[in-house]
Amino acid sequence: NRVVRCTQEGWGIEPDQRRAGLLVQALELQGAHGVTTPGENESRDQEEENEVELGPEEATNYRSIAARANSLSAGRPDIMYAGKELCRGIA
Repeated sequence: NRVVRCTQEGWGIEPDQRRAGLLVQALELQGAHGVTTPGENESRDQEEENEVELGPEEATNYRSIAARANSLSAGRPDIMYAGKELCRGIA
């Protein structure tokens, strides 16, 4: 569901905006402001200490959000890092 355009500069691909809207809705980010440097300051050791195991329904929702972000990041370099980090959380 991507929009592909042929312009004088070359081919352009736009991600499916419906996926972006669903992702914003799932994460309850309506009206949120963007950041220029995503990520956290926690070390890997602190990250492991703060992990909480999700229940079956929460895990399914998390996988859904991670897959949608991963799919959307193919056409949106600005969210590639966040999508990668979400998918890393699945592992």
